[in-house]
Amino acid sequence: RAQERRRVFVNSMADIFERHPDEIQDNAMNAARRDYFERVIPRTPWLDHLLLTKRPTNAREMVPSAWLDGAWPRNVWLGVTAEDEEWLRIRAAILVRYPAPVTYISYEPALGPLASELELWAGVPMVNWVIAGGESGAGFRVADLQWYRDVRDVCADRGVAFWFKQHSGLHPRSLGDRLDGRQYHELPTVRL
Repeated sequence: RAQERRRVFVNSMADIFERHPDEIQDNAMNAARRDYFERVIPRTPWLDHLLLTKRPTNAREMVPSAWLDGAWPRNVWLGVTAEDEEWLRIRAAILVRYPAPVTYISYEPALGPLASELELWAGVPMVNWVIAGGESGAGFRVADLQWYRDVRDVCADRGVAFWFKQHSGLHPRSLGDRLDGRQYHELPTVRL
């Protein structure tokens, strides 16, 4: 009705590509996942479905095979969480193998520097968005502001969209979403 695209962050507190050890639960999850991929997504072309995972290897077995054979839906974005350079190295190498129209890195919670490794991946046309943010909740670990600045600068140099979500703090966004006095809410360009 609004005649505008909307983004839906799928399973924001879960991982759609997580395996469950309980076979009954796993079968139910597989059925729910299939229903989502095969019925919900095709019926909602005005929504961009943002899938975020720490388990990109599982996606190959869980998404419809047609997606891997060149029919990845234009409205399904795929991202991986990378808390530091080690996880970026591991997960980005798998992420860039998928033909999603937008692939992104969620640098949240930021638990170590990321910029040197990001320089390698941001130069690859397959990674076109980075979301950065600090840890929140009891026992949160404080991220070094320079980590965010370095990632922001790499993104700017490589033409990668950068979204700064929040600083580290007890409550989400308790210290705001400004980095060096500026709000960064850039969105990626969808590859066609």
